[in-house]
Amino acid sequence: MLLLVVSTAQAAPGVDPPIGRQLFDQARAAYDAGRYREAAEVFQRLYALQPLPALLFNEAQAWRRDFELTGQRDSARRAFELYRRYLAAPHVNEQDRREATEHLAALSSLFVEQAATPPPRRRTGLWVGVGVGVGAAVALAVGLGVGLGVRGDAPAPSLVARW
Repeated sequence: MLLLVVSTAQAAPGVDPPIGRQLFDQARAAYDAGRYREAAEVFQRLYALQPLPALLFNEAQAWRRDFELTGQRDSARRAFELYRRYLAAPHVNEQDRREATEHLAALSSLFVEQAATPPPRRRTGLWVGVGVGVGAAVALAVGLGVGLGVRGDAPAPSLVARW
């Protein structure tokens, strides 16, 4: 869900109405086409022109959807921060506040789960042990081969048993 802010952006002082409308239409088209990162960046530009809380919400939505699509944690972090900023803004209607709070909680639990899960242990010790063992076995075999090897002046051992 995106919040419609076109009429507010058009009436805001300092924002050229056609520019505000064009940017919003561009962001909405990118969002509807599933190009969430592009939509978020355009919403960010629009917010720089006119800092309306609804634009924070829209940008957060786009970053969250980008995270859902790509799994990139950076997108989730951006969405998390923007939802927090949106909820801190004055005059946010209650339904939008609830939705932003739900998304913030979901993203928050994602970060808590990932922080609580330790990274998988690498089993380098096992491979180092195997490598050292194989190296020692090769060195022993070479040493025994050289030490017990046939010398040029000694007769070759007989394989026939003599009683």
